[in-house]
Amino acid sequence: MSKSSTHMTINERHDILKYIRENYSMRLIAKIIGVSASTISRELYKHRGLKKPNNFNNSAIKDPCLDSRLTHAPWVCNGCKNYIHCRKAKYVYDPFVAHKTYLSTLKNTRRKVGCGPDAFKYLNNILTSLIKEKSQTLGHIYATNKDRLVIGRTTLYRYIDQGMLEVKNCDLPRRVRYQAHRTEKTSVMKDTTIRLNRTYLDALAYLANHPNVSVFEMDTVEDIKGGKVLLTLLLRKSNFMLAFLRDKNDAQSVVDIFDELQRKIGFARFATLFNVCLTDNGSEFAYVDKLEAKTDKCQRCHVFYCDARASQQKGKVEKNHEYIRKFLPQGISFDKLTQIDVDLMMNHINSTKRESLANKAPFEVLSRSQLISIKKLGFVEIAPHNVTLNPSLFYKRK
Repeated sequence: MSKSSTHMTINERHDILKYIRENYSMRLIAKIIGVSASTISRELYKHRGLKKPNNFNNSAIKDPCLDSRLTHAPWVCNGCKNYIHCRKAKYVYDPFVAHKTYLSTLKNTRRKVGCGPDAFKYLNNILTSLIKEKSQTLGHIYATNKDRLVIGRTTLYRYIDQGMLEVKNCDLPRRVRYQAHRTEKTSVMKDTTIRLNRTYLDALAYLANHPNVSVFEMDTVEDIKGGKVLLTLLLRKSNFMLAFLRDKNDAQSVVDIFDELQRKIGFARFATLFNVCLTDNGSEFAYVDKLEAKTDKCQRCHVFYCDARASQQKGKVEKNHEYIRKFLPQGISFDKLTQIDVDLMMNHINSTKRESLANKAPFEVLSRSQLISIKKLGFVEIAPHNVTLNPSLFYKRK
């Protein structure tokens, strides 16, 4: 049996008492519960209590027993053959008392604030403008200012939760939450024959035989039906996301973007950077032959379609749309946007450091050859202290 939790439960403490009374060794008890023998030994020594006899006075019987059980493990009188008849003060282990003491210590430790007023003022000077004015994520701020913040990320979240700082939870950028039942897209691919040999299972089989190819996920972001929409392409390994404005959500506009990307970086770089595509079954992705641009010798990419109602198969691009929604919340039309606005937005998004990328930004995770291609497409990295994740970015440009 192996113990999955780092904290001991009340039932495990009852088991310890049971086995101590049966004089099991520390090693055997530890093996049964699934912890180390030293953990059992520390538990008994730390939570043992002195039990005084009813006739306790200043006579010699007040002295604890000096039996060897008390000088080394198990440290307690529980299980001693003379326990009932012994009139000396005893060291005993009570699982209820031990667990109550443990919970009290845990609560007080987590509640403790290790900062004084000057320290909180120092933290406020760093955090307030970055969060309230620039809407930077706490992960990005921590990765950029780790040496200045000194405290850990968990402690920082706890100070905000406890109201110790000027920044409140309501000021933090909204965390994306997916509904349990998502609305189906009304625009569904009608010609299902193009899915032949292009299913998600086919994609897994292809990647098993070509493990080093670059995979990207493709999706559409739209708001008002009939208006402008965004085509998003996300490189899986780096989380680098590209977005392109389209006047309408049709299949030819997606092909046009692929053709323009190839024109800017060349066929070879396109085939390397965008080798395997995972997308959904929307009708805008139906021109698969044109997307792949297959010839007798080679093709620029390989398109595979996720299973119906399985958005998790391209979950990275779905989740990364959270960043776009910081700039373009639900209900905001895309019609006034230009591609320059979109490029600027993506520069800031791709310069945001992520905990999932070991506190690096997508720009920093790109390989050297990928970075060359990305720069050819006009994307530019933003300095960490200038990253802004709200619509004010568009107003500043204008």
